[in-house]
Amino acid sequence: MKYVRCTLSIMAIAVSTTLIGQDTIPEVNVYNVGFLIMDGVYNTELTAPFDIFQHTIFRKNIVPMHVFTIARDLRPVTTFEGLRIIPDFSYRESAYPPIDILVIP
Repeated sequence: MKYVRCTLSIMAIAVSTTLIGQDTIPEVNVYNVGFLIMDGVYNTELTAPFDIFQHTIFRKNIVPMHVFTIARDLRPVTTFEGLRIIPDFSYRESAYPPIDILVIP
């Protein structure tokens, strides 16, 4: 079986060193990974890193990650290829979890 190594550095990923909307970083057992999505995002730029971060829940000896999408509002976002995605959260609301890692595909 061949293994393919995906290098995330070639993707447009922004990693926040502090939590957005928080003054301090709480001790956590899970990282919150927010994917900022908007119309025109490319499927692979969203789904490939989403898949990698989400699969941490199945790995031992690594901090699991709670992965979610966030957009301007909760209306469906249409990717460049036509896939329609309903965001989990709106960044205009304050009800989304604090973000440890922000991914901007």
